[in-house]
Amino acid sequence: MKFTLRLFAILAIIGLGQAHQFPNFGEGPLHEDLQDILDLFPLEKVIDDVVYYVMHDNEIQEIFNDIQQNTPVIKDMLINIVSIPEVLKLFNYLHNEGINIFHIMDMINKAHDIEELVPSSSQTYSIMRKTDGLRGLINNIKKHIDYDVFISIFADKLKTSTAFVSFINQLKSNNFQLIINKIYKIETFQLIPSYLEVKSVSLKIVEDIMYLVLGIKVPSLPSKTIISELKDFIHLIPIEKFLSIIVQYVNEDEKVQKAVLFIFKTEFHDLLRALEALKEYQAFMVYLEKTGLPVIESIQELHHAIGMEKYVPPKIKNFLMSLSKIQKISDGMEGLLKDLYDVLPLDKIDALYRKKLKISKVFIDFITKITSKEMKEIIKNLTAHETYKLFITRTNEVGLDVEGSTNLSNRIIGLNTPLY
Repeated sequence: MKFTLRLFAILAIIGLGQAHQFPNFGEGPLHEDLQDILDLFPLEKVIDDVVYYVMHDNEIQEIFNDIQQNTPVIKDMLINIVSIPEVLKLFNYLHNEGINIFHIMDMINKAHDIEELVPSSSQTYSIMRKTDGLRGLINNIKKHIDYDVFISIFADKLKTSTAFVSFINQLKSNNFQLIINKIYKIETFQLIPSYLEVKSVSLKIVEDIMYLVLGIKVPSLPSKTIISELKDFIHLIPIEKFLSIIVQYVNEDEKVQKAVLFIFKTEFHDLLRALEALKEYQAFMVYLEKTGLPVIESIQELHHAIGMEKYVPPKIKNFLMSLSKIQKISDGMEGLLKDLYDVLPLDKIDALYRKKLKISKVFIDFITKITSKEMKEIIKNLTAHETYKLFITRTNEVGLDVEGSTNLSNRIIGLNTPLY
């Protein structure tokens, strides 16, 4: 936050005493055209608004803290952008037209190493104003802008300035379209519109203007499903260790073998069918489907795998016994789940969970739904039913810890507390 205040203070100081309110960034006709347009931007008022929000709005403070914490991500994004050949081609054009674009980029790169400055003590705000996060800040800035004047000077420049017309033609060119296309493919850049979406800031008006004025089509970001979001958590798991633990318990622990064999028996199939027939269970499944989880498809695959339909399962018992060794674990499902839990990279999982709650609307919507009062009520109704209690009791008796497995699955995606 201090970094941001200093940056704006420097901008304000540099702008003092110049013919234009923005610092000079070149020379020549195109530079003057762009300066004339930038002079319509109420820089001092915008700086006042931004500084006020940085000092008094929790969401804006959080955003700037995130920016500082994600400096490596920003650097990676800048490196990726300037490595695009079409970007360098545009930079060369601007440089030849008198725009100090390479100097500007150097300043942006060096901005990460600016020493902290103490904001002027003379800058005070006697009246507390209401702040509304990032949307509120943007709305405040928009109030200062006279769009009629912008449109008028833009039209005048197109009529009178060959340098400005040449610049606009550059932005209308296929080269610039390729720049936009390639930038939108950079994963670090994709975090920005995703983050803004979470903050309910729409970029549609910017996209519409680019299309109307320049004929540039902004690509749609790759749409992520909740499944693809959850896969990011799976990728954090040390899968070789995970599978090794499971195989060891299946091969060496008699209690786990008994539990695994139980799911292929008619008794388990009957218990599961009775559970699935409950209206409370069906309500649970429908709700999960609405969150984006393909649970019905998963259930059908489970039925197929354990032989509840026409599928004839392999002779699992013989398979297990052929692989079994001396029974040296004997902790059953409780030991298996504990050992699996112990190899989870919890710090990385929790960090990814917090990150997704900031940048992924899909993930936020999912977590909101599965932790909602409606979800809790559905689970409460289901777990209170005698058929569910019988299912849990009997599976526990044979060592099949269904609820423990569910809790482990929840922890893998960052949920610290059980859903029921």
